Amino acid sequence: MTVPNGRVESRHAGFTLLELMVVLALITVVLGLSAFFFAGNLPSARLEALGREMAASLRQTRTLAKTSGEKKTFFADMDAGRFGIEGLGERALPEGVSLRVIDPDAAEITGGKYRIPFQPDGRGGGETLILTRGSRIVRVSVDPAAGAVVLR
Repeated sequence: MTVPNGRVESRHAGFTLLELMVVLALITVVLGLSAFFFAGNLPSARLEALGREMAASLRQTRTLAKTSGEKKTFFADMDAGRFGIEGLGERALPEGVSLRVIDPDAAEITGGKYRIPFQPDGRGGGETLILTRGSRIVRVSVDPAAGAVVLR
């Protein structure tokens, strides 16, 4: 294309190879950093999901006791790394997660099979289950009067 002063103007549509390489390098750095940050959050997210699942099992035990009119029992086997509702199934704790129980009467329990009974009126025992993985801690508490389950 010729402009009025006689010069030829050339139009380049597109990017140079250098520009493309710089953009790809920046994208690689951003993706690498985001993967690093997300990988650090995964174990804590799994621990919180496990806490929610344990709280749901406790709530289900309470609901079963109220609807059946019979005492139902949740158990936590710290030696085998399992928990669940007696007679209805169990779930294994993931590797690297430890479980302990704070009993209002017997202090801290770190081993053996611990049972939390729920009465037909929904009352629980007032225990706190503590899940730990590294420095992360999730607490699941049972209110002794109402039997409500609280996740902290």
